[in-house]
Amino acid sequence: LTIRASVEYRVKGSNATFFKEAEPLRFKISSSPIVVNINAVKNISSGQETDVVLTVSSNAATRLTNILVKAEYPNGFDFSRSSPAPVSGQNIWMIDELDPEGKASITITGALLGSESEEFAMNFSVGVPNERDRLNLASIFALVSTEFTIEEAFLDVGVVVNGVRNNV
Repeated sequence: LTIRASVEYRVKGSNATFFKEAEPLRFKISSSPIVVNINAVKNISSGQETDVVLTVSSNAATRLTNILVKAEYPNGFDFSRSSPAPVSGQNIWMIDELDPEGKASITITGALLGSESEEFAMNFSVGVPNERDRLNLASIFALVSTEFTIEEAFLDVGVVVNGVRNNV
């Protein structure tokens, strides 16, 4: 593709109009060096623990290093654990090396709390870290998300105490 840019300007105190055209920029658009897939359930009961498996695959011809994965959890998501463990907080992971056509997986376990029919989205950004702040992305290679819908529990429990019935 080619990008062309020009500037038109005026100098204060003059009626003259000046124009400058920059050299065109030419570049090639190729595919992302990273492909990301998510494996997760779509319907979940409120409070039910679930696993979200994020698979990061290399689409590059050379070894990739220092790949940063950052998750944004919806309100109501209660993080329990992940494998591997995050490098910061509960939502940032670092993949040190990924060979060509190699894969790395991150399994996140947690529970989602919400009302029936409520919808939530979990978002992931994958890219290279910023040189000054290794926990922030400098360039994003892939953005993916998965959605959850809260459904009615598949099991309901009733309690009767002294002849009085209460739903739990």
